[in-house]
Amino acid sequence: MTEPTPAPAPGSAPFPEPVEGASTSSAAGINSASFPEPDPSFPEPVEGASTSSAAEIGFTAARKAAMSLPRTDRVRTGAPLMDRLQPLLGALVRRVWKLQEHHAERVPTDGPVILAVNHVGILDGPMVVAITPHGQAMAKRELWGNAVLARVLDALGQIPIDRWNPDPGCLRQCIALLRAGRRLVIFPESHRGAGDFARFRRGAAYLALTTGAPVVPVALIGTAIGGTGLRSIPRPGMPVHVVYGLPVAVQAQEWPRTAGEVADLTERLRSVCAQHVQQAQQELGLELH
Repeated sequence: MTEPTPAPAPGSAPFPEPVEGASTSSAAGINSASFPEPDPSFPEPVEGASTSSAAEIGFTAARKAAMSLPRTDRVRTGAPLMDRLQPLLGALVRRVWKLQEHHAERVPTDGPVILAVNHVGILDGPMVVAITPHGQAMAKRELWGNAVLARVLDALGQIPIDRWNPDPGCLRQCIALLRAGRRLVIFPESHRGAGDFARFRRGAAYLALTTGAPVVPVALIGTAIGGTGLRSIPRPGMPVHVVYGLPVAVQAQEWPRTAGEVADLTERLRSVCAQHVQQAQQELGLELH
């Protein structure tokens, strides 16, 4: 027996859930993907059970099914090679630059975590992943255009994302790794810029609502010294700062998650992250770059 599709709240629409092969002409990235309607099912009533008991069993099963959408049980998770190399890579980064981590105790040590990092330089992604145990990051799909680099990134468990078109496969991978209790490094600004979180994509909010993972703001200071590309990388021995903020607790929402819920949480996260960047600069007496 198939469960009736729950009706969205008045004035709201279900936020799209991932499906392989989705496409759109919009260039809004994961913000505009379209997905089909999942179909969780009730279990058959247990023989001898009362009508109310069977209804309770069905409701519980349906709610559990709604919380598990989108399904990720067939998605491979983990990055065993990166997990083995991470201590060495972290030590290398700390040796090359005068890396200082501030308030690292604020990052939860158990369960999934989303690290929402500002993006100012080309060094940001590799450095944060190198110093984050059990961490994986989303990186622009263009990097996979180089066959050798693509193999390295895949081996290290990094996740390609199409920044300009819906990428449900990337979302499923991110949800799966968070459900496995890992840490996801995400750059909500989408590409390098001022690093002040004036722009904030909705992916972090959607992933948090889907998994219940807390979101930790992270401010990077000193990872870019001017110029573009490789010329922006700070010279060896220069100070680089990573400032962690207080985690933002998020309650997991069952399907359907509405676009309004995602938008509201996105603005809340943007405000918290932007304020954290300002506080980090004031605390250290430094500019972002």
